Amino acid sequence: MRRIVQAAVAACVLAGTCAYVEAQAFTDVGLAKKSLESTKESWIEFGVTKAGQQVIKLGYFAVYKCTVKAIKYSFDTRTVDKSFSLPKCDPNNPFQIDNPDTFLLPIKTVIKNFTVQLVYADGTMSPVRTYEPCSFEDGGSCTRLVKETPAAGAGL
Repeated sequence: MRRIVQAAVAACVLAGTCAYVEAQAFTDVGLAKKSLESTKESWIEFGVTKAGQQVIKLGYFAVYKCTVKAIKYSFDTRTVDKSFSLPKCDPNNPFQIDNPDTFLLPIKTVIKNFTVQLVYADGTMSPVRTYEPCSFEDGGSCTRLVKETPAAGAGL
């Protein structure tokens, strides 16, 4: 995928159409799926706001709001029974983020894991993925992908 993107960027530099190629990577569902699948370990981040509120950070999906319709999720169970809708997409400006806090999902209690499944704009779904928090010794935070189950009846 990285080679495809590098080739596309090189071609767009020569043609002077880079903005279109970059935007297409975030507005074309097929391209977005490939990109998201190759970065699935980075989708979710457990964190804390400046006010001390524990949150799940979904900011990684901010630029994919044209291709990801919703994020189904759950806390401490593999049954994704809640839904987080992404803000409306402007295909002419897919990178526009009006409020970064929109992508913070508050955590009310201590949780062991967070399970997520993407619902793409074309109606297909990603595999169900479960993440666990981990901590760095310097006080930072990280997230580990610990389980993956293919989406029932949905191909990528």
